[in-house]
Amino acid sequence: MNPLGNPGMAIGGTGDTLAGIITGFLAQFTSSVDVISAAVYLHSYIADQIYDNNYIVLPTKISQALPYWMKQFEN
Repeated sequence: MNPLGNPGMAIGGTGDTLAGIITGFLAQFTSSVDVISAAVYLHSYIADQIYDNNYIVLPTKISQALPYWMKQFEN
């Protein structure tokens, strides 16, 4: 169960963004439930960071922040 997420994510395109992140992760890393779980978690984590200062979470903002947060969690 993913403990993250927020009401600001209830906007068109958020699920498409998640699907893209999952697909990208599966293309880069060994396919497993852990990889999918990491993609879901990171998607929600980024959205929570954005939601702290915004009423809605635009999917484009999640995509823009993804490289930064992947680098932060690289190790």
